[in-house]
Amino acid sequence: MIKYITIYMEIKMARKKGQTYTAKQKSKVVLELLKEEKTINQLATEFNVTAKTIQNWKKQFLENADKAFEADDDREAKKDRAPSRRK
Repeated sequence: MIKYITIYMEIKMARKKGQTYTAKQKSKVVLELLKEEKTINQLATEFNVTAKTIQNWKKQFLENADKAFEADDDREAKKDRAPSRRK
């Protein structure tokens, strides 16, 4: 009986092969990691992914963080180039 329960739990907790995560889900995990309240292994268990996956997401997140401000930069650049209208 115990062997059956152990196998059942392993199957239930196993991540589906090829499971994909949305950008929002990945961001949530990375932001939790950056809070430094839980270890990467705790988060991996909680979100049912490997620690290596979280490391990869964190790397990607940090490498692309500046893109969050590109829209602001574009608006400022357009504003500077636009001819001023005086009445």
